[in-house]
Amino acid sequence: MATENPEPAFDEPLEDWDAPPPRRRGYTMRNPVLLVLVLAGSVFMAIKYWPRVAYLIESRNPADCGRISDRPITRMEDEAKLPPLEHDRFCTLTGVVQTFTILATGEARDTPDPRKRNEGRKYYVKLDGDRVFAVIAADRPDVVKHRERQGSLLGFDVEGAGRMIDPDREPGYAATARTLRLKFGVPEGEPMRVFDTTDTPGSRWPAALAFGFLVITASLALLGLIRLVRLRLAGDDEPDGSLEALARELADDPPPAAPAPDA
Repeated sequence: MATENPEPAFDEPLEDWDAPPPRRRGYTMRNPVLLVLVLAGSVFMAIKYWPRVAYLIESRNPADCGRISDRPITRMEDEAKLPPLEHDRFCTLTGVVQTFTILATGEARDTPDPRKRNEGRKYYVKLDGDRVFAVIAADRPDVVKHRERQGSLLGFDVEGAGRMIDPDREPGYAATARTLRLKFGVPEGEPMRVFDTTDTPGSRWPAALAFGFLVITASLALLGLIRLVRLRLAGDDEPDGSLEALARELADDPPPAAPAPDA
């Protein structure tokens, strides 16, 4: 005996009806105030990081800051030919230590080895020709050798690449600038520069990564604002992932009632 199909057959076509759009799953940021804050904060921080990123880019082709000892003669002949010593610029220069005076950072270790004794320390020395100071690593072999032979760094040749710093513009450099002026007799108000040979471009990579993350965040926030404006102009009432939208959905579509227990 054949069993009958309990499902009724539909001979007539179904009437046309508009299916509701699929509901979006997950959280979507649609708060314009929050998007504006994220965009403004990301742009502000990216601007703060940009000088470090620019320094990293420029370090691939360092500028030529010239020979410091020749600057007085060049200034007298034609000041326009003086290489600019711009702040936060990666460049190469040549100079000679002018005085016996050395400003050392850190404390020497208690060891007979001169390199290990000065490991991690830095020397600030005055270069001949202009108000330019050089920062060199105290444990460099040539620095240690010259100081042991001469008893000082007078006449030591400083050449190579490094970062040019204007102490009046560099954050956190005020105390160092005051010490240099007092120790080397540079009057207040007179411009001076610090050429840091220990500041390598490789130390700027974390700043470059942070800058890239901030640019991506700002771009996403801007795209979110543009999309939100387009939805508002189109009058789209598409549900979002906010708590208010979830409350509206629960009010419009209450959960089904539980089945009554058997008597």
